[in-house]
Amino acid sequence: MNFEEEMEKAPLTQAEEDRIFSAQVPLYEKAVLEMRNTSGLKERHSAIPQAAKAAYMLGLFPEAKEWAEEMSELIKIVPKNWNYGNVIYYQNWVFGMLAFDSGDLDKAKYFLNLAASTVGSPQLNSFGPNMKLARNLLVSGESEAFLEFLNQVEIFWRHGKPWLEVWRNKVAQGAIPNCTMHIS
Repeated sequence: MNFEEEMEKAPLTQAEEDRIFSAQVPLYEKAVLEMRNTSGLKERHSAIPQAAKAAYMLGLFPEAKEWAEEMSELIKIVPKNWNYGNVIYYQNWVFGMLAFDSGDLDKAKYFLNLAASTVGSPQLNSFGPNMKLARNLLVSGESEAFLEFLNQVEIFWRHGKPWLEVWRNKVAQGAIPNCTMHIS
């Protein structure tokens, strides 16, 4: 059994998910603080994807939405750089999470699709995308959206093929993947 299969062996409990989240809280708080103290366009472009995600994860929904909206403007005026794919991914991820939370699954799927259409980035290409929105949709019965997302991210997340294979197999068996390493 490989690492990915081992991580997916037992179902993800709420306690385990809470533990994973708690371990990330200091990093989320740091990202939000950095963003609040950043004013230059280039600096904001570098900080904003993680800060928007962090704000959402901390329940700071107005800031998460504001920063996701700001990313739309930054994309237009900041040239493409190493962080461009992160901006595209997390802008749409935040909008998708907010749509999901409001019960609009169609809008959440739309933003999930836009997030997955990113060109990738050093981080996304190596460590993979945050799977929280895709997993939430799967738990809500949207297996087709989940599987399509896996197909889309496979284009840039080549290192993730073992994860993607295990997750596809679990869905084929009627199970919900944990996505443990990718939900925070």
